[in-house]
Order: sequence, then C-alpha cells, then structure tokens
Amino acid sequence: MPNTNRNRKSLLFRRGHRWLQSSKLHRRTPAKKIPSHHSNNAKHGVGPGRALELAMTGRTIGASEAATLGLFNKVVPTSVLDNTVDELAQQLATGPTRALGLSKRLINQVATLNLQEALESEATSQDIAGRTSDHQEAVEAFLQKRKPKFSAN
Repeated sequence: MPNTNRNRKSLLFRRGHRWLQSSKLHRRTPAKKIPSHHSNNAKHGVGPGRALELAMTGRTIGASEAATLGLFNKVVPTSVLDNTVDELAQQLATGPTRALGLSKRLINQVATLNLQEALESEATSQDIAGRTSDHQEAVEAFLQKRKPKFSAN
C-alpha cells in the first residue's frame, strides 16, 4: 500500500487519536449510534451513568451532542475535516514528541494512581523530559524569543 497522506492519517488514528477516527466514522452519517469500541471512551468522557444509558438504549446521537458529551474534541464540517486533521497531525509531528508521549501516558495512568504514585510518576516524567534535546531547544527558543524547532529527541 503506498504511503499517502490518507494512510498516515489512518496510522495516526490507530495510535490513539480516537476523536479523529470517530469524526471520520460519523462524517458520512451525522446521526449514528456510537460503535461499541467507543464504550471505554464514553465511560470516561461522559461518566458511567450516561455511558450506560447510551449503551442500554442504543439512542442515536448526532455529532453536536457527542461533542457536548465529550466524546469528541470538536466537530467540523466535512469540507474542512481533512485540513483540520492535517493541521493537528502537523502540530503533533513537529512538537516535542517525547514530552507529548509522556503526557499521554500520565493522563492515561492518573485514574488508577493514588496521589503519591501520581506525584512520583509526574516527577519521573519531568526528569525524562528535562533530559531531552527538545527540552533544551524549548529553553533556548524561549530565551531567544523565537519558536522552537523540535527534533523528536
């Protein structure tokens, strides 16, 4: 399969950016039952009560209500969806990728940690992030009042 922009977007979706994947799923049919693989996201995004209601009733919800419930980060018209995805992918790809990955890990862990464990995990992540070349670049860019140019190291 050729490595086109569309293929890279699909890869991005599979790596956890579920709101983008969900936007694609709901793009063709504005009102659609949330697929079952979204149940974990629904439980954490809208709370167990609302997630259970949606799962048990099979009530159809539109994209605007799904966004209001926190199932998506944003809803955009189909005409600008590809540009929106490209802009976000570019922002993530040119950002401090190691720090972004550490942040994602912390956010995913926080619900299962007590305060002491969360603080220790945060300190460990800060130590790791502080040793990257991206951190050094961010500090230098700040001091020089310019935008950083991250290298993903």
